Amino acid sequence: MTGTERLQAAETFIRSGDCACPFARSVSTHPLELSTAPRFDRKKILRPMRAFSPTQGLSPAHVLLAVSSEEPGEHRQTKEWAVEAFLVLNLVAAIVSYPDHDVAILEQAVYGKTRDVLLDRTSPRRPHIVLGRMPLITVCMSPVYPPKHPRYSPCTMLVSTWHMDISLAQTPQVTAAIRARCEAEHGRQYDADELMLDLPEFANLARRG
Repeated sequence: MTGTERLQAAETFIRSGDCACPFARSVSTHPLELSTAPRFDRKKILRPMRAFSPTQGLSPAHVLLAVSSEEPGEHRQTKEWAVEAFLVLNLVAAIVSYPDHDVAILEQAVYGKTRDVLLDRTSPRRPHIVLGRMPLITVCMSPVYPPKHPRYSPCTMLVSTWHMDISLAQTPQVTAAIRARCEAEHGRQYDADELMLDLPEFANLARRG
């Protein structure tokens, strides 16, 4: 697929409602394309990030889709891409949020601290992208997962939604349905704040302990 076709496929999939997002069918999407080296995509992220920044609480809900220009590879390579994509999105969000701050200082904070937390599998902390002092929930969706898995997508991408919008949409019934589906397809308690989940077979091994 071309870059344009990948963006269209990502938007179509999200709006199909065939994912764990409780309001996917009616979202307003903000798509952008990231290369296989996301750290160098900072300039082209600025405009979509600025457009996304005032959308918290709007109806329909708004979602930022950062789609990889090509598939990174297997699970390990996809996670590496996801980490780099998360970091550059986090940096651009900080630049948009604090336009008077020194970019070099912001970059040092993001790449010097957040990367270590993302790569530490034993840490209970889950870094969030913060835009205008408000947190986003950001997850990686990808074809490395089985088609019925809650993180499956036909194209690898990071999906960012406002934490407040998710909280407002998650009624007890919706939350219970999502957890049941995730438990069935993933094999353990679903961590909605985890950027990149293990493949189901490894999650099942961890559950059996």
